[in-house]
Amino acid sequence: KQKTAYEIRNCDWSSDVCSSDLGGGGPPPCRQLRRPSLCHLAAGLRGGVTVLNRSELLRDPLLALAGVLYLLPLPPAWSTGAVLAWLVLQLLDGPAGDRWRHWPLAALLLALVRPWVRGEMPHPVSGEDLLLLALAFVASTGLTVARWQRLLPWLLPPLAVALFAGPRPWTPNPLAGVNQGAYLLGLLTVAAAAWTSALPGPLRQRWPGAALTLVGLWGMWRTGSRACLVASLLAGLAVLLAERARRGQPLLRPLLLAAIAGAAALGLKNLLGHPGIGIDWTSDSGRVQGYGCWAGLPFSGDNRLLWGVGFHRPGAFCQQPIHGSPLTHAHNLFLQLWGNTGLLGLLAMGLLALLFWRLWRGGGGSDLTRRLGQGALVYTLLQGCFDVALLHWPLLQVATATLVAALTATAGSAPAVDPGSSAPSPRT
Repeated sequence: KQKTAYEIRNCDWSSDVCSSDLGGGGPPPCRQLRRPSLCHLAAGLRGGVTVLNRSELLRDPLLALAGVLYLLPLPPAWSTGAVLAWLVLQLLDGPAGDRWRHWPLAALLLALVRPWVRGEMPHPVSGEDLLLLALAFVASTGLTVARWQRLLPWLLPPLAVALFAGPRPWTPNPLAGVNQGAYLLGLLTVAAAAWTSALPGPLRQRWPGAALTLVGLWGMWRTGSRACLVASLLAGLAVLLAERARRGQPLLRPLLLAAIAGAAALGLKNLLGHPGIGIDWTSDSGRVQGYGCWAGLPFSGDNRLLWGVGFHRPGAFCQQPIHGSPLTHAHNLFLQLWGNTGLLGLLAMGLLALLFWRLWRGGGGSDLTRRLGQGALVYTLLQGCFDVALLHWPLLQVATATLVAALTATAGSAPAVDPGSSAPSPRT
């Protein structure tokens, strides 16, 4: 009988019997317990103990800590320190075969940590933001599905802060910004929805993830952030359509239901006269004028068409007045990169678009990682059409790049050889 590598390691060769051949040698599966939903909820947190990876139990709680600190009225530098510590440890604790490229990145991150923690980059957009996105993506590529099952539960606890949302418009952390707080809530809501849809069993057994999803939607509604709320709902719809297309199922029915639900929500809002989620003519007209300024910025001479105006020249940025103060960013992620980087930035975005398209079609390692990565990617692209909150704080960049990297997850551990050692090392 052919055995897997795990079974071979656990064989009793004196009797030629493997532990996987014996019944009753472990806890019952979740479906046989009285409370399977709690079992699935705790499965991810128990994962580090199950595989005896104690470093994860010391490292991954930093993600939950960073998210909670970010959404509380505390200095954002506190959350930045926690999430950068997690990123450095994630790079250092990679498999031996990846250390030749991960450890230099960890050294680069440590050498440049001051501007991120002290907030010394030009606000809100800088080249350091793009560097941090790339570092976080590389640090989380190729993780196994089992690793994601253990990592994801540590990303979701910050959603509980939305339970204490105040009156609208609610700003989770005034020091970070209302749109920036709503961005994190939207990203984690999409992750919670993906986790809920991938859990086994009927819907009534997935109530922890469903509850976190509803809490996240409630928090975004209380902030009044239109971009984040709409982007999170459309990201969920996009993942649903992608799953149905993958299975060869028709797409017309969910599209019609989504259109009816959207029309009903808008009608109910107008009937009740609810403020906050709608058109703000003063703000939106100013944004449209800002779009035109940033779109034409590379055509203002001085070779800006090739490489834009750069990131460290705020005096050259567009200054569009909105509500009595100048708007120094484009309120659109793609126009922002176009104005700052020119044609070379368009080439960079094209390379990323090709990469993400190939990852999208690749299918991912499991239902969980595929839906997680697709949802995070669509949410980021849609929200970026109306705001650049992604580029404001390091936590948002690390969380976004990490979740999008779920598209690169592998079903099992792939051996990698350390240049200084002949022993294989799986990436778990």
